[in-house]
Amino acid sequence: ADTSCGYGTVASAPADARGFTTVELKANFVGTLREGALACEATLAHAGRTTQVWDARVTDETTGKLLALFRCTQLLIYRG
Repeated sequence: ADTSCGYGTVASAPADARGFTTVELKANFVGTLREGALACEATLAHAGRTTQVWDARVTDETTGKLLALFRCTQLLIYRG
């Protein structure tokens, strides 16, 4: 989930942002997957100049069963 949110941050960051770092990650695990593939989709909840907040859902790729919910806060880094 952190990787999905990170890719979203890179894609949506302002052009003058030099990078970012994850400053907070909240995880709620609500299901299990013993075999098979999972999917993760991240959506932007807040796009500020210095921070972005992303929500991510992890599901069983076959059944769509919810496995985990994540909220990631990213701090955008600018040249000093």
